[in-house]
Amino acid sequence: MMAFPSWYDQKFGPHTVSLYRDEVCNTDAQVETLAGVAGSTSKGPLLDLCCGWGRHALALTRRGYQVVGLDGSKYFLGKLSSEITPALRPLLAPVRGDMCSLPFAESSMAAVFQMYTSFGYGTTATDDMEVLSGVCRVLRPGGYYLLDMINWTLARQAFDGKYEDEYDEFDVVEDCRIDSKLDLLRINRALLYPDGRP
Repeated sequence: MMAFPSWYDQKFGPHTVSLYRDEVCNTDAQVETLAGVAGSTSKGPLLDLCCGWGRHALALTRRGYQVVGLDGSKYFLGKLSSEITPALRPLLAPVRGDMCSLPFAESSMAAVFQMYTSFGYGTTATDDMEVLSGVCRVLRPGGYYLLDMINWTLARQAFDGKYEDEYDEFDVVEDCRIDSKLDLLRINRALLYPDGRP
């Protein structure tokens, strides 16, 4: 069993689905794009790298693609597994793993996609290079890698300060700072529940 950082399941738990509410609205359009890219790769297998609770993996599987969804969050993978119907089970495989150390054979994937800024959670450039090297290793010759990333130039302007937002279940307070020395975005996030729990 691989070791995940202590903050991992705190960050990627039930509240995350609510926090990503605006992004979830884009899922249908994103799946259209992914299916367009994957269309020329036969029907897979496709690797949904950092698949979360499977909003893309499930939709592509329903279109007949064979998908492997890899994530580190026990909560996300449990939620994904609960959505897999008997008809989808032969086509969709949820796997708990680390994107820096992909547990798949060389040239085993027709395409890899990594959505919604799930790239870049490492703390060094070496971590990011391990992800990219792993993707290159598991991709078949001529396969596709679709990487959805935040525009770093805009992020440096937009994510530097304190922010508050209200959700149905909690309020969110974030302190976002650009570490210009390391070129990293550091976020401290607190969820404040109505009963006073942080």
